[in-house]
Amino acid sequence: MKIHIFGCSLSHGIWWDRFVTDHQSVVYAVPAGDNTTQCRRFQDLIINDKVDENDFVLWQVTYPGRMGFRLHPRHHFVESNGHRKDVTKNLHRSVYKNILDQETHFDYVAFNKEWYNTFYYVENVNQELQSLLYNIKIADKITKKKTVVWFAQQDMFHPTVAEKFLYFLYENQIDHIPLENAIMTWAQQIKVSMDKESLHPTPISYKMYVDTILKPKIDENIRRNS
Repeated sequence: MKIHIFGCSLSHGIWWDRFVTDHQSVVYAVPAGDNTTQCRRFQDLIINDKVDENDFVLWQVTYPGRMGFRLHPRHHFVESNGHRKDVTKNLHRSVYKNILDQETHFDYVAFNKEWYNTFYYVENVNQELQSLLYNIKIADKITKKKTVVWFAQQDMFHPTVAEKFLYFLYENQIDHIPLENAIMTWAQQIKVSMDKESLHPTPISYKMYVDTILKPKIDENIRRNS
């Protein structure tokens, strides 16, 4: 069984092979990534038949309002900025080639004025979250209920949106960590050690979260659905 892991830097930064040693883990999370990029990366797996009913999906929902863009390798922005380290560090090659042009495209985490302006004109957070729920529901169906959702932070949603988002998970019987146990909220409440920027837990704090919150939920789900 493979555990397919989606999320932002909060998932990317975890050494999953050290924490979940009894299953093969494959990380598709992108540092500073957004929910739309997670959906694209999941869709890549589906269109390439890389997820089946024996697998497990661990999906970390990140902060709404971020937006990533998938760019062709010869997009003008990629070609014009391929020499800049501040740009290339946020360009992440897709795992699979596009089936139509057989090119490896890039997921770009937007951190510059040009893309912020684009984002301003096209932003639609609730549609982004609905698309996220759609992809999570597909993951849950394909894996036969072996999908667990967890969250970056408890207060990252508007309260009404949070209520409806969680109700959708509950109504569709999609397993999830309670929002109050979101990793950054948990870290702040019990005052675990953080990195020097206070943006992520330290490795020992990650291990505590995995051991006490995530892994028990994963193990419970696998026992129930195997």
